[in-house]
Amino acid sequence: MDLRLRHAEPVLGASLLLALGLLARAKLVAGVGPELLWACHVASALGGVGLLLRSRRLVALAFLFHVAVGAPAYALEVAASRTTTWESALLHLLTPAATWVVARHGLPRRTWLAAWGLYLALLPLSFLTTPPGPNVNLAHGLWSPLFGAPGAAWVSWLVNGAAVGLALYLASRALRRWLPAAAPTVTPT
Repeated sequence: MDLRLRHAEPVLGASLLLALGLLARAKLVAGVGPELLWACHVASALGGVGLLLRSRRLVALAFLFHVAVGAPAYALEVAASRTTTWESALLHLLTPAATWVVARHGLPRRTWLAAWGLYLALLPLSFLTTPPGPNVNLAHGLWSPLFGAPGAAWVSWLVNGAAVGLALYLASRALRRWLPAAAPTVTPT
């Protein structure tokens, strides 16, 4: 890896966590703190921590999740609601850009499974800890702009769980064709 970019990882990680902190502050002030459980925000946190710790696996997970799911879902939500905040826009743009520094050297094997596992783990957590209104991670029902009434939560879990898994798998396959093969992870001594 380019030595200049290697030294940039901690700065990028801190910048990503700062952007997440700004978003967290805005959400808490607005009284919508539970929205911090959106999978893209959790992936951003993992990406920031991964950059600080130089964990290729965490950074790759954050990158893949944002490219395959987070950015497209955010764009659809902004188009449907016609609203966003500058803090949210910053985080959704900064995460793929900052994590690209590491991910451009290849994704570790089964990164898509780890990212999918993150989403699947967040479904019951979101269902139990967030109100139905914002429908965090679509844990309370299908996306209403596309399907009308949210419907049963279990239907959303099946549909969105499968869709997220497929999107992550296909994006991972496409990226593996375009990116170099990832070197084996070596733990520094």
